Amino acid sequence: MIEYIKRWGKFLLLTNKSFRTFRWFGVHVTPVHFYSPVPDLDELELRPEIWEKESELVGINMNDSVQLQFMEDILSKYLPECNFPHQITTRPYEYHTNNVYFDYISAVAMHSIVRHYQPKKIVEVGAGNSTYVIANAARINADDGHLTQVIAIDPYPNKTLQGGFPGLSQLIPDKIQDIDLDLIKNLQANDILSIDTSHVIRTGGDVTFLYLEVLPRLAPGVLIHIHDIFLPQEYPKRWLRQRYFWNEQYLLQAFLICNTDFEVLWVQKYAELHFPDEFKGIFAARGDKAMEYNSCSFWMRRCSPIMPNSPY
Repeated sequence: MIEYIKRWGKFLLLTNKSFRTFRWFGVHVTPVHFYSPVPDLDELELRPEIWEKESELVGINMNDSVQLQFMEDILSKYLPECNFPHQITTRPYEYHTNNVYFDYISAVAMHSIVRHYQPKKIVEVGAGNSTYVIANAARINADDGHLTQVIAIDPYPNKTLQGGFPGLSQLIPDKIQDIDLDLIKNLQANDILSIDTSHVIRTGGDVTFLYLEVLPRLAPGVLIHIHDIFLPQEYPKRWLRQRYFWNEQYLLQAFLICNTDFEVLWVQKYAELHFPDEFKGIFAARGDKAMEYNSCSFWMRRCSPIMPNSPY
């Protein structure tokens, strides 16, 4: 009986008419098969080694010495400024660490980089908690005489973003695919492009647009932040069980293979795994909660043959 349901039930559900009917309810019913972008979860349960090993990141210069120096010279310097509240405060645009979207360590890295490089412009694709961190760092920079224009692009901005707040210069409530590329092409050295979008490679999607049309157009010296990247490990297993079939980090890894036009600056998960003593030495003082994070940041920079790789 079960085999009958599997065989004929799949056939009945996957006719064009059935597909259109379910789509009307906001649901896509797709088959489990070899050509589907949605992984076979039953098969993955039989392959636990996927989550037990690291990618060797073949063909990518992970710049170990640069990452270590970055932690020592930049993160350590600005860490004392990152005394973020744990709970939400009376100011909705104040970043707090008790959130599942942008963890404390990612916030420290973002704050430190904005403070250190003093960018004149930051374009953030995908906004929220990270925007609160950026805006706060930009306000501190402004007090020091370094003005930063912060532009957030998000097709579904929350109420806090819609209302605006100090440090946020402009909100563009559109998809990145519909934005004039001059906004990106005008970024200069030490400016920042922050990417935190759908995390999914799909036809006409934001991820494919960013990696294929935006990143190659960046000027030398532009800093790039990409969120929710767990390299050299897989995406968390629990995310697949929760039906988050993200695949952006595979495109990022492929993008960087044998690519000398972009240099790695700091990779959160990689640093935790490969420099555990230095990593804990910086962040453990915040407490065990700081080491329990649900997201990871990946930082790199566009360089050129005339710009030697350097953390500065």
